Amino acid sequence: MKLLSTLLACSVLLSASALSYAADETAPMAGQMQQKMQQHLKETDTNGDGNISKQEFMAGCEKRFQKMDANGDGQITKEERQQMRMQHKGQMGGQTGTP
Repeated sequence: MKLLSTLLACSVLLSASALSYAADETAPMAGQMQQKMQQHLKETDTNGDGNISKQEFMAGCEKRFQKMDANGDGQITKEERQQMRMQHKGQMGGQTGTP
């Protein structure tokens, strides 16, 4: 359970960093990645006010957790993490990154 809490906290921090980075239009990003991040921001800002509330942010985290928890048991196993990592690599065009 502690591992799950740690993973969730890391996910939240990484997502917050990514959202903050994407919001800075002067940051040098590839065009496709910038478009994906802007789309993600738009989807996260469910009320369309241009800001992401804690409620909107946490809803996104819950959605991500449910997607990762393939068998719906309330836990993300090593296998489920590996499966998500492989899906993410596929979406990134096979680029390798930090696991």
